[in-house]
Amino acid sequence: MQAVSWVDVKDLSQTGWAAVLPTPAPDGVPEALQELLDHRAQQVGSTRRFRTLHYRPGETPTEFVQRHTAVAGPMNPKRLPYYLLLVGTPEEIPFGLQYGLATQYAVGRICFEKPADYAIYAASVVAAEGLAPARAPTASFFAAAHRGDDSTQASLKRLMRPLAQRFRARAKEFGWQVNEIFSAAATKRRLGNLLTAPPNLLFTAGHGLRSSNRTDQVLEIEGALVCSDWPGPSGWPQNEALQEDHYFAAKDLAPAADLTGALLIAFACSSAGTPAPTTEEPEGPEAAIAKLPQKLLSHPNGGALAFLGHLGTAWSCIFVGPQGQAHTDLFESSLVRLLQGQPIGAAREDFAARQSEITYTLADLLTSSPRMSPETEGRVAALQASFEDIRNYVILGDPAVRLSASQRSPR
Repeated sequence: MQAVSWVDVKDLSQTGWAAVLPTPAPDGVPEALQELLDHRAQQVGSTRRFRTLHYRPGETPTEFVQRHTAVAGPMNPKRLPYYLLLVGTPEEIPFGLQYGLATQYAVGRICFEKPADYAIYAASVVAAEGLAPARAPTASFFAAAHRGDDSTQASLKRLMRPLAQRFRARAKEFGWQVNEIFSAAATKRRLGNLLTAPPNLLFTAGHGLRSSNRTDQVLEIEGALVCSDWPGPSGWPQNEALQEDHYFAAKDLAPAADLTGALLIAFACSSAGTPAPTTEEPEGPEAAIAKLPQKLLSHPNGGALAFLGHLGTAWSCIFVGPQGQAHTDLFESSLVRLLQGQPIGAAREDFAARQSEITYTLADLLTSSPRMSPETEGRVAALQASFEDIRNYVILGDPAVRLSASQRSPR
């Protein structure tokens, strides 16, 4: 994902912005978004670079782009805006379009249950972008780690601890306060308090609830964040469901919460939702957006700006290399971009660059090794899994939003 060289990704008058609606658009939704549409139109200034577009059912990402640009090549806002906000469910606008567009464009999605929620989100973004920072900016890193659970122990030690340390070092000159809530301290109650009056930036890591049973009750908690209240696999029966006090779900968000101006990132399975079934898993659950980020973005007192989370199973390959070496590069680069004032859609660029790198490596392996050895087959499988894992980190919310605190000058 890369804009043409003369475009400043922080300037919407250069990048452009577009809302992409399904065909037909849901009743009342375009009208509910009018406050945000008017706000972005004023920021963009040019009718050519501010657009309201429509996705045609069955259209591929390539067909969508060619219908609006008629050319291939790097993103050029004179033809199609850089920031694209998809509006609708995965059934109305499939995740495949979001995946494909995100290789060249900054793409986000909003999907709510009723038009009033779209109106709340629109008003929240406009309000947040009109507020001057009232206090020193704050970032919180929240990570549960359970006894006997290798995955959460690894995400704490190899992702969250080094990431928080490096963010603190970089953010110090901007006057940020950085808090770490790790291991036993990462309780459901603590997360609830954080989300009642959230920091400017909240990064969470841990398990997210997943299930193939698609009842309404299960859908309400799909992607809920498991906290340290769960004793872990060594202290809980293997086949027994977690209890409500083990995880934080949409219904746990306090009525008094005000998330205006907050950006949230989650390393957790299904934290953003569930991807569509694949040819390998045709009986998998239908595509859906998780309830917790929906509620975070549309809270009546003020919704969050955006949520970067994962669709389906999140793997450790995002922070552990093939030889077992730890790396936080992708998340770290996104956080640095946010600190520099880039919108969250642009802050995800290095995810798309890594996807392109993997695609090239895969093509090279497949063309140079017509008869693959078991070792090469293993490399191909690992690269394919890494590609899908990175691809499934998606933005829920307007990709043009950014941390208001990032506009502060270094001290």
